[in-house]
Amino acid sequence: MAATYDLTRVKGLVRPPPGAPEPWFNNPKSVDVVSDRLGIRLDEAQEFICARIEQLTPDDYCPMPPRPPSVRPKVHPADVYGIETQYGIRPQKVGWYVKLEAPGYVRLNVLSFHPPTAPLHTVGGLTIRRS
Repeated sequence: MAATYDLTRVKGLVRPPPGAPEPWFNNPKSVDVVSDRLGIRLDEAQEFICARIEQLTPDDYCPMPPRPPSVRPKVHPADVYGIETQYGIRPQKVGWYVKLEAPGYVRLNVLSFHPPTAPLHTVGGLTIRRS
């Protein structure tokens, strides 16, 4: 299963040109989680999230199981990525669940960015765990 959105085009939405819509954070708690986890300000957490999205590769994509027929279909499909980062004075590895959508490639919608609640398996062969 392949990602719904072209990653190169998605990355182009992280820092849009003047007048274009800025990335939208569907769940402001994601920014709070990053801020708390890394001990940084909220604006730094938002920048951290944007920078990590710019660093995503196709190998970071995590195919998710199909939704059961009983679950209402989503308006826009979302892509999930799993990444590990190192951050801080004494860097420690942190795993992240990244869920995003870019309907019509007009605006990047960051739906989730937090430590994974269950292991994520990337197409590149990594398993991302909660750290």
